Amino acid sequence: MDILKQLGIIQLSLIFVYNILIAGLYEPKAGVDGSNAIISSDSKIVSWATNIEQVNYGDNVVSIFRTPEKALGQAELPGGDTGSIVSLGSGGSIVLTFNDGIGNEPGPDFAVFENGFSDFFIELAFVEVSSDGINFFRFPNDSLTERSVGPFGLIEPSNLNGLAGKYRIGYGTPFDLDDLADNVNLNKHNIRFVRIIDIIGDGLTSDSQGDPIYDPYPTAASAGFDLDAVGVINIGENENNLQLINFERIDNNIYVSWKSNSWKKYDLLASENLNNWNPLFQITGKRDVTDKLVPINQSEKLFIVIREVN
Repeated sequence: MDILKQLGIIQLSLIFVYNILIAGLYEPKAGVDGSNAIISSDSKIVSWATNIEQVNYGDNVVSIFRTPEKALGQAELPGGDTGSIVSLGSGGSIVLTFNDGIGNEPGPDFAVFENGFSDFFIELAFVEVSSDGINFFRFPNDSLTERSVGPFGLIEPSNLNGLAGKYRIGYGTPFDLDDLADNVNLNKHNIRFVRIIDIIGDGLTSDSQGDPIYDPYPTAASAGFDLDAVGVINIGENENNLQLINFERIDNNIYVSWKSNSWKKYDLLASENLNNWNPLFQITGKRDVTDKLVPINQSEKLFIVIREVN
């Protein structure tokens, strides 16, 4: 082996050590303390993307990886089939929709799954959401990788924030709708569209701070972000708003339960004659079923109203 090849190997080894041992500012790789990676079998995930609205393939992706339907339904488990994906190609994008939509509650609201075969081979994408399919809003993001990494280069996950693809196969990158600024054109409680946009990792694309983003480049055949799935943690608002499930008298109590929009508040009022209504309490709806045991007097007749608070 000549001296240049030896130097080349030494240089690659130094890059490998630098990228793995120098931790960044953000959450670490999947499966360790402090990671916010969401495993695909997590019970918090209540549904998955159901339809493909649009696909725009970038360069360098062959036909075998152009099956967008593979991004629907549940993500692969850790160590699963890395070929069960759609490759977007360099700079490509895809828009997915959801039967139940995505809602906004405390903590992450959905997660994006890629097919990375290791914790440090990472292909990245921007994530945008829309409630009307016209106006899309991008999650703020940050990349602290300081140099190009080559086609099989390695990236430290803790140098990344707000970008899909941070974690290996079977682990999703979480996104919290509270991270987006409020906008009249965005209903955070009823997200219907998620757009994933591949980032070409040559450093010409910038993060939210204006710094270059690097990931493996150039790549071929299955270039770009390899989308496995998008999992929903919090479903969108209920179009019917409020559905009564149960209403019964139990001794000197009324038991009432209903389904509603978890982010809205409701007043419960009582009346014995349908004319004079007395407030009992105010409650915030839950994601699944809201219920309440209401103490009452000995009256034989009592009416209960559940009223949304404007």
